[in-house]
Amino acid sequence: MVDHDPDQLAAQHESVLKFVILGEAGVGKTSIIHRFLNDRFSTDSIQTSGVEFHRKRISFPGHIDVSLHVWDTGGNALASPMLSSYLHEAHVSLFLIREVSPPT
Repeated sequence: MVDHDPDQLAAQHESVLKFVILGEAGVGKTSIIHRFLNDRFSTDSIQTSGVEFHRKRISFPGHIDVSLHVWDTGGNALASPMLSSYLHEAHVSLFLIREVSPPT
């Protein structure tokens, strides 16, 4: 009889999802990511240059584990020749915009 470690079996069934967040500089991409990853919100983030990578493991009932790979792109990524590389094989992409309309 072979005894299997439940944690090891769960790790073997972990799915990986690539999540890319895009938008112009200063719209709050990094602040939203930090809120999601660390359960805190900060308005004094330093502007991202290039791309920063984060990971969060999420467990669902039934031993379903997902490793969410979060790509936090800098505002200059929209005009970067690397944009298609950032988006390559992404499962989810989110584009943030900030609308500033004059009061009417």
